[in-house]
Amino acid sequence: MHAYDLTTEHMSNPIGLDVQHPRLSWKCADGIRQTAYHIHAAESEWDLANGKLLWNSGEIPSDESLHIEYGGDTLGTGDRVFWQVRLKDEQGRWGAWSESAFFEMGLLGADAQKAEWINPEKEYDPDSEPPVSLLRREFPLESGFLRARLYVSALGMYKAYLNGKVVGDEVLAPGFTDMERRRQYQTYDVTKLLHAGANAAGLALADGWARGRLGFSGKRNQFSLGIAAWAQLVVDYPERREIALITDTSWKATR
Repeated sequence: MHAYDLTTEHMSNPIGLDVQHPRLSWKCADGIRQTAYHIHAAESEWDLANGKLLWNSGEIPSDESLHIEYGGDTLGTGDRVFWQVRLKDEQGRWGAWSESAFFEMGLLGADAQKAEWINPEKEYDPDSEPPVSLLRREFPLESGFLRARLYVSALGMYKAYLNGKVVGDEVLAPGFTDMERRRQYQTYDVTKLLHAGANAAGLALADGWARGRLGFSGKRNQFSLGIAAWAQLVVDYPERREIALITDTSWKATR
């Protein structure tokens, strides 16, 4: 028996998690019934293959293949974990180790969130329907970076750009919430959108969920009379991690 289609929190190789002990799941093949599982987790695929583990579950008698909590030490901002599992079938035979999957943590705690909420508007008429606000900021990057993550949110609705290309495939981001109580952010792998030297980030910011027309009545301004953007770019180099860009008052804005 072997495991396939490994997921974390019901997602394939997710990034930006804020669950300290994510739930791992898999599907079973080539057997009638799973009777035990064994999970290995490590910082990289090389570590996984060479036994340098963050977590070894040991052999756990169980037919469960859903919502198995990661049992390693507490994880920090941006930590990535690779994991794999092997299964025992109804005849007591262990199968081969599965292919590896991974998950990555997001910005954990207020200390990791350095970006500021910025409002590009100088004034706002609650009876008007203003055009989209556009924000832009240039920034440099050194060569040799390994990966980059862009974290974005908005009071309203946003679309993000890096070097003129749209970031991600989200529609109507950041999604509907009661923005007076909860604002969610998205995490994007933007490694391929960046290069060494000068780069440029852009945000299109609209009324959206904060003060756009919502509900059957089409009422405006339900959660806010203002809009705002929030973004943070984190870049990993071989020996360090740095915050390469945050939203602050240095951004340029227009409509």
